[in-house]
Amino acid sequence: MTPARLSSPCLVVLLAILAAVSAARVAAASDVQHWFACTLGDAPCGWLEFTEKVEDEKRTSVSRLRIILRRGESKVESGIESRLIESLEGNPVEMSAIQELGGNRIERKWLFLPNRIRELTVDGRRQRTALRPIPEGTWYTTAQAQRKAASMIDEPSSDAPVLICRVLDPSLGEKPVETKYFFTGRETLATPEGPIECTAWRIKHADSPASREWLDAGLRLVRARTELGGGLGEIEMRRATRAEAQAGGNAPEIMLSTVISPTMPKGAFPHLDWTARLKMKVRRKDGGKLTLPSIGAQKVSGEDGELVTVDIRHGSPMVQEEGVDWLASTPFADTTDEKIRSFASRAAGHRVSAADRAESIRESVYRHISRKNLGTAFGSASDTVRSRSGDCTEHAVLLTAALRSQGIPARVVNGLIWVRNVPGGRSSAFLWHMWTQAHYDGKWWDLDATLSGQRAFHAGHLAVSLNDLSTESFNRSATEMLEVLGNLDIEVLEADSGHE
Repeated sequence: MTPARLSSPCLVVLLAILAAVSAARVAAASDVQHWFACTLGDAPCGWLEFTEKVEDEKRTSVSRLRIILRRGESKVESGIESRLIESLEGNPVEMSAIQELGGNRIERKWLFLPNRIRELTVDGRRQRTALRPIPEGTWYTTAQAQRKAASMIDEPSSDAPVLICRVLDPSLGEKPVETKYFFTGRETLATPEGPIECTAWRIKHADSPASREWLDAGLRLVRARTELGGGLGEIEMRRATRAEAQAGGNAPEIMLSTVISPTMPKGAFPHLDWTARLKMKVRRKDGGKLTLPSIGAQKVSGEDGELVTVDIRHGSPMVQEEGVDWLASTPFADTTDEKIRSFASRAAGHRVSAADRAESIRESVYRHISRKNLGTAFGSASDTVRSRSGDCTEHAVLLTAALRSQGIPARVVNGLIWVRNVPGGRSSAFLWHMWTQAHYDGKWWDLDATLSGQRAFHAGHLAVSLNDLSTESFNRSATEMLEVLGNLDIEVLEADSGHE
């Protein structure tokens, strides 16, 4: 396997950052602009610009985030923009989220009508519209929720204020998610404008990393910190001048810094990328409980769930999750895209069985993505089928979308893969990776479109989380990965090449 087909936690970092800055800031009547310097593990990694304007009886808040990271020798620059338009009473009029992940741009906009929401998705030159019902029950925008939480500070109570509510935010998905606001005290912070007395909060969106935020009297962000796992450290955004925010520096490296070198038994089969069956003991370095999924070829056992067996001859049964559609069209896997449907139809050919069609599509994705590189943070299937460029994430997403367009349920898996020659001169090790699972013949089977020829999969994979390619699932799987990033030890117990 060549370095160009490897992945890294780049998307995980971006999603975690997005969750950290998603709390809206409430403005006064005048226009506002603030700049923030972003650091990852104390290294400069980008900037955030926040602007707010009141005009025509509406308040418009915009957050523009730019993150620059290195994956080996490749540099990836990505941007995320969130926009919220409210009435002066705080009711949502329009929300939008724009993601530019290594050159691929996806824009989603929600227009609030009297009894429904009109959704617009723009992916490159393609546009799709949909009508969705207004979410049922009580929910708030992030701006409304933060105002409500702040109003509880001065209420007489023996306990520190805690607000638990449902929040609708474009960066968190299409549905309101449970969010907890914990008031932790007051603190004075130094800023370019001078010392500012802040209220301090711990904010936790469901299925997203918890963040600590310090807000000024207008409830605008002064500082935010989010822990991204032992391998990446903490990301911080602090209010700065524009020059300070955009000063730049040597972007943090996020691929080689999360490599896992396992303990190998004496005389073990060394080429784990050619194994049919692999048995491992996987532990958290901090001694915490580890929960890995038993899916596809992977079976997890043991009292603490740390004994992992990967056998490529086995699949796992379908377990239907409420609200999950493994055939769904999503912004990242648009099965209505005629380019994707045409590609999948050609790849499947006249093959009858789902197993044969799935394997043929897998091999076609490998051949179709001819420019295998690390310069893309995360491309949609629509973009990838046209650009023919990307790393393992683009392979996995295009394969998933193509399978779904053929009526084969599919999903992506986040985890680790054994790499024989790690970039940078290191020896063999496990690196972060993404692949696909398809459901046919009554079971989920693993398919890795980064592998050439007839090697649809090998046992040198360790699954950490699942992703159905919806925004909500991205946040959840990213959080599950962050919990173990830089915090895993792997001991290989047995390795079987599958040959007599």
